[in-house]
Amino acid sequence: MLVSGGDTPLGNSIIQKALADGFNVVATAPNMSRGKGRQRSSGTGSQGESESLMLVAWERLSPVSARNVVLKAVGAYNAIDRAVVIHSLTNERRSLHELPLNLIQEITDVQLKSHLFLVKEIISHFLKRKTGSLSLVVDAGGQQELATMDSLVTDGFMGFASSLMASYRNDPIGINAFDSLSSDVEGYAQLIVSTSAKPGQPGKWSHYGQKSGVFRSGFRAKAKR
Repeated sequence: MLVSGGDTPLGNSIIQKALADGFNVVATAPNMSRGKGRQRSSGTGSQGESESLMLVAWERLSPVSARNVVLKAVGAYNAIDRAVVIHSLTNERRSLHELPLNLIQEITDVQLKSHLFLVKEIISHFLKRKTGSLSLVVDAGGQQELATMDSLVTDGFMGFASSLMASYRNDPIGINAFDSLSSDVEGYAQLIVSTSAKPGQPGKWSHYGQKSGVFRSGFRAKAKR
């Protein structure tokens, strides 16, 4: 299983649960040092490698780096059959008129282009193998109201996910998307891993409910953002 965002609490939780379920995991993090050797680790999640966990550096604005992430994962475990791509918030709370232009450009580039590059490589690999399961995950930490930049890029990611599910619905790969109304990271991570581990109906949005703590289906209304 390939997991992006290994340096986030949700990404780390997904990694831990996937390892516990017997998956081999390739985890990415944008600031991971290069040339790190494989070493044994006892349940350290994304903080250290083990026989079932490989850490891969990911330069998020580089399409070449996105391709290398997939190539390294395939080289380590022969193939990728499941992938989880996480969109996290920037937590930039300033109003639009307060934001420097270079920061606006950086946020839109990093938060949107990086997903395009990585997902393109993952889908290409799945189509070549004629199988694969892709989970596109919104990590909003249960926040209902998002700041300006996070609203822009999160809605963009959600639209991207919906478009992919429609575009590839007749192909031999499964694409699903997830959103959460809860701050329960562990429960949300468990839902994503368990859904990825079993065949199901692809092409739908699902979110984790805040009050009931149960799985519910449906696209989260943008009006709530």
